[in-house]
Amino acid sequence: TFHMSTHLLFSRMPRNTSSADLRSFCTLDDVAVADVVVRVNKITGRGEGVGFVTFVSVDDAARAVELLGGKQLHGKTPQVRIPTPQEIALFVV
Repeated sequence: TFHMSTHLLFSRMPRNTSSADLRSFCTLDDVAVADVVVRVNKITGRGEGVGFVTFVSVDDAARAVELLGGKQLHGKTPQVRIPTPQEIALFVV
């Protein structure tokens, strides 16, 4: 079962951002990351600048929003928000 409140959508990331990069970006003191997926174009194999992070708890997700807002990843500031159910469906197979 997926709860929207434990998921965050990261957009406007540099296209070369990997899942490992995003996991590292989100791994903070007192914040536990359960899963990270960076969307990749199936034809080109290149990142699309969008990632999906599942946190262990609602509190972890809320703390990540607080701590990551305005923080740069590879020179760009990603947009961080709670995804819609439709967006969750794109990342959860």
